[in-house]
Amino acid sequence: FPALVGYEKSEKAFGALINELLNPGSLDRWERISDELAQYKEEISKYILSSYSFYFKLLFRIDLKSITTEEEYLSAIRSLSKRELDDHMTGFLESVLDMSLPTMDQSENYVSAVFKLISASTLDHSDKWKLFALLENPEAVRDQYADFMEGLIPLHRKYYTEVEYAVNAWSNSFALELETTEQTPLSYIMDQYLVAESAAMFKQSSTINFWLLGIHDYNYFFMNPSPNESNIFLGINVLEYLSRLNRFETRNKEERMTVFKNLSDKTRYEVLKLIANGESSTKVLAQKLGVTSAAISYHLKQLSNDRLIRFDANSPKQRYRINESRLREALAGLHEDLCL
Repeated sequence: FPALVGYEKSEKAFGALINELLNPGSLDRWERISDELAQYKEEISKYILSSYSFYFKLLFRIDLKSITTEEEYLSAIRSLSKRELDDHMTGFLESVLDMSLPTMDQSENYVSAVFKLISASTLDHSDKWKLFALLENPEAVRDQYADFMEGLIPLHRKYYTEVEYAVNAWSNSFALELETTEQTPLSYIMDQYLVAESAAMFKQSSTINFWLLGIHDYNYFFMNPSPNESNIFLGINVLEYLSRLNRFETRNKEERMTVFKNLSDKTRYEVLKLIANGESSTKVLAQKLGVTSAAISYHLKQLSNDRLIRFDANSPKQRYRINESRLREALAGLHEDLCL
């Protein structure tokens, strides 16, 4: 439900995924939802920071296992204290935007220091004002978010009804598959999108909680890996898509072209060069390339969707590494196409 605000009217809604491998029903549903959400675009933008949903990550500040309805989720959000909201803000800024705020207090020096830090950041103008508002009165903004989302409950239920049966069926078959194949259905997705250390951390966890996405059936989020308990958000069609991709013609021309399209974008190319040299801080990438953090976040998502970079989920801050095998496959396919 909170991921609903992630929808947008865009031809790149599915990133670098190959459309012919997607379920037509998913594409149609995405278009219908984004059309209905278009009227709320300005309101939704208030809860997005640098293209990341600030409130989606609040899921891990509440007892997620006890939530069974949208109303219960909003009630849990409304009950979060200012201290919990401040802690979430600090963690979000450090992990997503590589921005460390000074220790919070009520002195004028603190307010001045925070103002200077945010003003000098690579956030765009609207993000700076949203951040100021969150820091000034996080409870007020939180309540605005909860009130807004309450109005979207009918829209969410309307579309979730279409996929609820599929979520339940897929859940049962996935559980059975995990019991009999020792998590091998996840091996491919982990190898494609995570660095080896992060994948190993998930596989070694004593407990893995799977949160299945029905409306967001091609989206996935890897969150909080640990030796004890890890959480994986998984769209119910992600593994099917990757299975089809794995069976797709080797070095398929269309898939290969997405690599070169990414490389033809000047900013994205420079981002890859910096990551190859060991730098993947959103803040530093934005500063070195002279663009906003939101622009860097967008490019990182596209590179990640196309599997040109892998995510290090073990790092306290979002870190990426080049997926060398993906680049080698694309270059080998180009050589083959040109008969070199």
